[in-house]
Amino acid sequence: MQTQLIIYEPALNTTPVWKRTRVVALFEGDTDTRELQSQLQAMPPYQIEMLASQEWTRVWMDDFHPMRFGERVWICPSWQTPPAPDAINILLDPGLAFGTNAIKLRATIKDCPYMDRDFS
Repeated sequence: MQTQLIIYEPALNTTPVWKRTRVVALFEGDTDTRELQSQLQAMPPYQIEMLASQEWTRVWMDDFHPMRFGERVWICPSWQTPPAPDAINILLDPGLAFGTNAIKLRATIKDCPYMDRDFS
């Protein structure tokens, strides 16, 4: 019996309207927030939050973690030590390989006939 993969995407040719939508925007530190607020007056409730200065080119890396597929395959961000050194470890620099498409990636790898074969 094959398990059906559930993907939470809107049906084709539909335009769903969500009860809540979250939009996050980043602006330069010297942006005039009063001007921004005046432009947002017609919008639903919103929040403006000042973020501490950080090394943004590196901060995003904290969100990516190794992902296990089958018994022996790990896909790991290239800057992290693989959790199972004796496993089949694939080191990648994240992009579309991690996160947003993880469900489809897991399904694709799960169907690989060689997933848990011992090649040693």
